[in-house]
Amino acid sequence: MQLSVGPYSVSVSRNSESKPSAIPPLIASGTNPGLSRYYYNAYDAPRTNLLFIRETVSACMYARSEAISRGVLHASRATRSTLGVQSRVQLVPEHPLERLLECPNPLIDMSDLLALSSQWLDATGNAIILKVRNIAGEVCELWPVPALSFQIEKGDDELPLTYIFQPTNTKIAAEDIIHIRRSDLRTAPFYGHAILSDILETAKADSAIRLFQERYFENDAVPRAVLKWPQGSFLTQAQMDDVRNRWEDRYGGPSNGGKIAILPDGGDLQVLSSGTK
Repeated sequence: MQLSVGPYSVSVSRNSESKPSAIPPLIASGTNPGLSRYYYNAYDAPRTNLLFIRETVSACMYARSEAISRGVLHASRATRSTLGVQSRVQLVPEHPLERLLECPNPLIDMSDLLALSSQWLDATGNAIILKVRNIAGEVCELWPVPALSFQIEKGDDELPLTYIFQPTNTKIAAEDIIHIRRSDLRTAPFYGHAILSDILETAKADSAIRLFQERYFENDAVPRAVLKWPQGSFLTQAQMDDVRNRWEDRYGGPSNGGKIAILPDGGDLQVLSSGTK
């Protein structure tokens, strides 16, 4: 991948000298011996499932960021021959851009910066890097910035002019920001949408549905119908039990479906449903 900035270009490639280390398999003891708890849960508890989903997503994000952090960035200069053929020449290691790409700031190296950017991109859909300039206006450091809550102010040309970060309301010029985003129809063109957000929302909804189904008959059960008589009518408990038993015998069950019921004078039938509830 190459990114052109004026006469310079930045390219990313895999370091052929360093061999990727083998990723150990995820092993976890589940309820059933011999099966991973990420794939098996005897009781299918929604809260437990959500915890396992969160752990699995975190492991995937970490493995993905580890793979991306192995990339190596280099800067090159665009040149054009007398015949008009364009080529690129990699800058010498002593060049300020090469040193910046190797060590973006005193605390972390480029490998850490790539890993953090990958995690922010997966979690929020946005990876933001701040450019720190020296007195001469040259970029001397690169720092990752949390992409949790920010707004973009556009200029007269409808392009990003200022980034405003909350809750401190800090304003930074767009030219001092490197914004990598995962574009989406819902957030295009200047904001990113996390690839994991839809997955997590679906997982939460699924857990909520399972929890509701589990507790429906425990807390929200309602009778299918209620037989009512006018206020003031007095029925003993034995009479109410007799009416209910006769009604169930005559109209209860699938074999009695579709029969016409006739109630005594003043009687009323009210059908209940979970939707009405």
